[in-house]
Amino acid sequence: MPDTCQKLKHLNISHSKLKTFDLGLTPNLETLSFQGCAQFEELQVSIACPNLKFLDLFGSRLRSLDLELIPNLESLDLGNCKKLVEINAPVGCMKKVDSLNLGGSLMGFTDFKFYRKEPKFNCSSATLSLVGESLDLCPLHPNSKLPKWRFLCFYDEYLPSSVGNIEKLISFGLCPCTDFKKFLDMISSLRCLNKLKLKCSIPEFPKDLGQLECLEELCLSSTEITHFPDSIFMLKCLKVLDVSYNCFEKLPKDLGKLELLEKLHVSSKKIEYLPDSICMLKRLKSLDVTDCCLGKLPKDIGQLESLEKLYLSYTTIKHLPDSVCMLKHLKYLILERCALLEKLPKNLGRLECLERLDITHTRVRHLPQSIFGLKGLIIAADQELLELYDFPSEIETRTRPFW
Repeated sequence: MPDTCQKLKHLNISHSKLKTFDLGLTPNLETLSFQGCAQFEELQVSIACPNLKFLDLFGSRLRSLDLELIPNLESLDLGNCKKLVEINAPVGCMKKVDSLNLGGSLMGFTDFKFYRKEPKFNCSSATLSLVGESLDLCPLHPNSKLPKWRFLCFYDEYLPSSVGNIEKLISFGLCPCTDFKKFLDMISSLRCLNKLKLKCSIPEFPKDLGQLECLEELCLSSTEITHFPDSIFMLKCLKVLDVSYNCFEKLPKDLGKLELLEKLHVSSKKIEYLPDSICMLKRLKSLDVTDCCLGKLPKDIGQLESLEKLYLSYTTIKHLPDSVCMLKHLKYLILERCALLEKLPKNLGRLECLERLDITHTRVRHLPQSIFGLKGLIIAADQELLELYDFPSEIETRTRPFW
């Protein structure tokens, strides 16, 4: 290798025995590949490299990487860099990266998928999904008392320019030792986030959740969270709230303040009632409280004028309020294994849009006469009940639950 190659633009040293390389030797490089260089340990970035756009270090023994002086990088492959423990990536230095492979590298991630594209229209968005698995030991810090987690991470963004989210995620994933306070603070600091999915045993909501002012979908599952913070009401754009498989003891009494909410999915054995304010959610289209210990629904549930799907399976509901018959857009009424449910409202036939009614494994022994005029209805019920009636051709029956 000559001392200087000022004009060199493309360099491929794949599968060589090279151990170190100084980018100062080739300041005008646009592409550089060390793919499969199993002995490569150090990339020295002694000067700014504004032209470098493609960097492939797949399968190397690299321990650290400084990206601060490589501001225009578009493609970075760090897959299977199993010795990697440090990445210096100040916010903004990866603003042009649209292809990133970290699979099998960062100790804090089982996998890391990243996708970036500029929006075609004036509609910016970012989506983050983190699915965690607990570890017994951190390979880097075996004596650490912090919880140890590795995450399967999916992040994509459709933004006119980078907002620094990717750099924050990478810095977090360098080590399995998880300081949950710092972790939650990092989540809250992400910008332009529209969708957030988090599946792991975090002990509490991010306290600064309200900073995610663009958030439209929030999915938290398998957590140890027992209550909602007041900051959730600052999420004025929230349309989907999925908090299934959690330890929530109750829903917030002011749930109705989430005025744009369209889908609510809650499942917790500790939830025994729904707050009356839920009836204020005029845009709610889907309500799923499967596997909650609900004994009844709010009497004014019929005020949910946009509701199309109501899932009440595995609850302890004994009867449905008459106002259910006011849900003029309701298509699905799923009551599978409501073991204490004994009867249906007599005016259920007013639900002219009803397509599916599931009363399998309930105590219902009589169908209201009004439902026999509903065209296109599919009824799932126990065989003994179905045999009691001669159904018109417009109604289909089945003995298996829909789900």
